[in-house]
Amino acid sequence: MHLADPDSYASHHTAAELWGLPVPHNDQTHITVPEHGDRLRRKGVKSHLGQEAARRTIRTGIPASTPEQTFIDLAAFGVNLVDLVVLGDAMLKAKLTTVPGLMKAIESWARYGTRLALRAARRGVYSEPQRTLERVRDALRERGVKGAVAVQE
Repeated sequence: MHLADPDSYASHHTAAELWGLPVPHNDQTHITVPEHGDRLRRKGVKSHLGQEAARRTIRTGIPASTPEQTFIDLAAFGVNLVDLVVLGDAMLKAKLTTVPGLMKAIESWARYGTRLALRAARRGVYSEPQRTLERVRDALRERGVKGAVAVQE
């Protein structure tokens, strides 16, 4: 990150990894640069143009998106509904956010990614593994995948 603008921060997949959250594999290091900054162009680095309203903090000494902002950013990046539900559940289980805190962050964002993020959060994010499996099964069925996830009653 020392090659980027001093106001840059880890975001998207990279921020999720810093928070110890499950995220689909991505070979790039994701950073967000300020609205007024220059996007870093380097092999293996995906830079995103930031929004002033984006929430960030420090995680293990590294500037990073908050867990809630990471959830929103990943929705905007195109992470699928199932992976977002799993991510939300992991955030709650790790006590990195609350359902009201996540919903408030999403509703106040009102930018790209909000619709999918709200859809994932409204499915209900819970920390009980049984509920996670049920939501994953429902999301897969919604997409026409049958029998992909067995949930014991």
